[in-house]
Amino acid sequence: MSISRISTWFKDPITLLGFMNLFTMMQLTLYRTYLAIFLEFDIFVSILIISLILSSINFFQIFMRVPLAGFSQVIGRKSMILFGNLFIALAMISLVFTVHPVMAFFSSILVGIGMSAHWPATFAYIQDVSPNNYGKSNGRIFKIGDVGIIIGSLSAKFLIDQVNIGLKNFFLILFIVGIISVLIFYLILPEVINPEEKIKVKGYLYFIKSSIGGMFVSIKNISRHPGMLIIFVFQFFVAFTEFIFSSLFASLVKFKGFSDGTPAEIVFWATLCLLWLKPYLGNLSDRFGFRYPIIFSLFTIGLVFLIMINISDIFFLVIIYIIVTACLFIAYPAVNGATAQTASVSQRGMALGALGVYTSLGRSTSTIAVYPIWEFFDIEFVFLFSGFFIIGIGFVLWFWSRTSQLSKSQNAFN
Repeated sequence: MSISRISTWFKDPITLLGFMNLFTMMQLTLYRTYLAIFLEFDIFVSILIISLILSSINFFQIFMRVPLAGFSQVIGRKSMILFGNLFIALAMISLVFTVHPVMAFFSSILVGIGMSAHWPATFAYIQDVSPNNYGKSNGRIFKIGDVGIIIGSLSAKFLIDQVNIGLKNFFLILFIVGIISVLIFYLILPEVINPEEKIKVKGYLYFIKSSIGGMFVSIKNISRHPGMLIIFVFQFFVAFTEFIFSSLFASLVKFKGFSDGTPAEIVFWATLCLLWLKPYLGNLSDRFGFRYPIIFSLFTIGLVFLIMINISDIFFLVIIYIIVTACLFIAYPAVNGATAQTASVSQRGMALGALGVYTSLGRSTSTIAVYPIWEFFDIEFVFLFSGFFIIGIGFVLWFWSRTSQLSKSQNAFN
């Protein structure tokens, strides 16, 4: 590859955004992987408080995602993306000083705000730059982001197990990396909307307040659109399932007697194996429709949850992680596609925004729902119960989608 081509590559806004996303996904993946372990074994927080803290990460996104998505049209995509990443970095440093659950709650709120700012602005940035190649550009950005997960998880394994730096110092390193990335991309990431394209508002707080008020009315209306409610329910339970796995898998690994660095090692190998399969997994809904990939994914994850409690070999835990993650990569694009197809063109943007709200609602509900089981039994029983529950929900959603009387033009699941 010539020097001129490399130079051109790094001037490309999508490539630069991809490298920005590399640091974002690195921080978020490791934060989500280690938060429960950190709270339980370093801060000695009760199971109830851990469940509430994990839930709060997504709870605040219910209220913030749509308003901050619109706010990126006020202050610019770049500013909103950097704002989100700054909050994510601050969440890392807040854990360094955590000696009481209140600070951990504060950290989870910061992450929730950061994600609410980062992701909608990122997707809008892609659309602004590559309106005719959105899917390809989106894939590039997340493939670069996967490199961040690979680098971060491999580094975590080394730093936690070999150097033995402890989780607080590890979060400090993530904070430093996050702040440096914000400073670098403040200098090199271009803004993609012109000043005349920005929305003029009376005041920033007034705009956000008005957006929150109008958001719930819009979500209520879009949920009444023929065929849309069942899609949102599918998304709720896909997100519910995903967050149980991503938040509690590390606790299960720790419960089985592995070291603190082992969850990162599992994430490393699984992400490396899935790196080149993601585009194919996401395209399965194009071939088989929307309903079948989602139902298949829920049933498969439910069965895996039942099996994984009896697995104590790291190789098979990696296989488990690969299977569950692959199923999620199948399910999420299918729900997104069903939403886009079912909604009218004029309602498509709001429908996808509402889908994000249902995603946050499903995730925030998950750890609270399994709290009583985790409190009175153990983490293995949480996954056992969740496996049966997810399979049961899969059957309910299957029959609901089959018995719907809506026409194909109204419901993408028919």
